Amino acid sequence: MKKLNFNSSLFFGLALSLIGITFCTGLSTTANSFYNTGEELENKKRYSEAFEFYQKAANAGHAQAMNALGSLYEKGKGWAWIIKGQ
Repeated sequence: MKKLNFNSSLFFGLALSLIGITFCTGLSTTANSFYNTGEELENKKRYSEAFEFYQKAANAGHAQAMNALGSLYEKGKGWAWIIKGQ
């Protein structure tokens, strides 16, 4: 079995780091996209749809989306459909 030398170990570590960064960036891009869509919908007073997009972004770990959901809850906007749907 061949031993890994320092250079090959360094290369392998850098490759894994780049893959991880790419993966994490992709997730945050998706979360940002959901958040931005939610923001646009909220500005158009389409609260139920905004709520759904904020929720998707929040589930992906987007902190501003979590705050926006709290704001909609506080104002009583966008979430009444949950109760009506039951």
